[in-house]
Amino acid sequence: PLTGTVGVMEFVGNTQALMGVLKNGHKKFHPHEPSYEKLRGRLKITSTITNKKRLKNYEQVCRDVKPCMHSILISKLLEPKKWYEGRLNYTHSAAVTSMTGYIVGLGDRHLGNILLDSATSELVRFF
Repeated sequence: PLTGTVGVMEFVGNTQALMGVLKNGHKKFHPHEPSYEKLRGRLKITSTITNKKRLKNYEQVCRDVKPCMHSILISKLLEPKKWYEGRLNYTHSAAVTSMTGYIVGLGDRHLGNILLDSATSELVRFF
């Protein structure tokens, strides 16, 4: 960022936004699940929704949506050794970016700001 409202964007080769990867993964591996847009609408915060209702909505979304990252990695990394390395790269980089973001106190944390490296399965986070 250059100022509070202006910044420079960097393009990183062989990466995709994690949001797109997960959206496509859920469509491919769990086609029966509600769409992202429908789920987001369910979780939308309005002044008329109580915290109790928000919690119920969140719990329902958790029941409706199953994890798919393991399926994504298995489909991309066909050799067991590459899958294992990719899984470790993903989990280690997720842990590091999560801890770093928390310690530094970064805001604007969403899946559009986190990239997945297609070759290594590592997460690339813009700080």
